[in-house]
Amino acid sequence: MTSLWNKLAHRLRQARHQRRQRKLPEIIWLHLVASLEESGRGVTSRPNLYQVVLPTEDYTLLQPNMKDLTKKLAHRLAAEAHQRGYSVSGQVGVDIVPDKVDSVLVKAVYKTESSSDSQADTTIVFHLPRKKQKSPLPPSRSLAVLSGPDRGSIFTLWGEKTLVGRSGTNHVILHDEGVSRVHLAISWSEDQESIEDLESLNGTWVNGRRLQGKMRLNVGDKIKLGSTTLEYRG
Repeated sequence: MTSLWNKLAHRLRQARHQRRQRKLPEIIWLHLVASLEESGRGVTSRPNLYQVVLPTEDYTLLQPNMKDLTKKLAHRLAAEAHQRGYSVSGQVGVDIVPDKVDSVLVKAVYKTESSSDSQADTTIVFHLPRKKQKSPLPPSRSLAVLSGPDRGSIFTLWGEKTLVGRSGTNHVILHDEGVSRVHLAISWSEDQESIEDLESLNGTWVNGRRLQGKMRLNVGDKIKLGSTTLEYRG
């Protein structure tokens, strides 16, 4: 009986780790975009080197594909900076390292390239793309917390996708035990916002109706998860 229980527990851990492994790249990307937006010098200048600090367990999950992941993230971030009209101080690089932290941290650094500069093996460097057709950026939107442990908080939504949940790796972090670690996603596409429950334990309700799959989100909609109520304010 003990052996059967151990096997079941092992399979559950494996499934949880696989789900986490799939979600981590997008979580890291959201933090990189936030750092790009928030750590600028002046109006349009932005750092070119970004160090992502992960909890050791998360780093271990990504380690087998780390080189390819950092390459893709750096290339994507360079394109994002170009699309947003930012000037970057040098070549764009992303480095991912483990540490004793509880959530994802990003450290942005300005660095000018020279012949004597050397990059760590895990830092992948790219030039900004010279030509890229610009697409409209999402407008400023926000979520207001009407009830729950974080009542009174207002979260600004940036980028095309925002993750909401209890884990410190989300963009919108809720200190509510009834909320799953990564509970839901809010996405901007084709000039409209949508909301999707990410297989949360207790579910998500929009204006009193349980959310099934993905649906459009309108200004004034009330989102219920755990004991928390959010209002989408566009």
